[in-house]
Amino acid sequence: MAQAKLGDTVRVHYTGYLEDGTVFDSS
Repeated sequence: MAQAKLGDTVRVHYTGYLEDGTVFDSS
């Protein structure tokens, strides 16, 4: 997964989705 800047998309991706929308984690 591509690196994300602090306060950028990292928080969105960390929700449990990769950049392409694939779910890799859900909690």
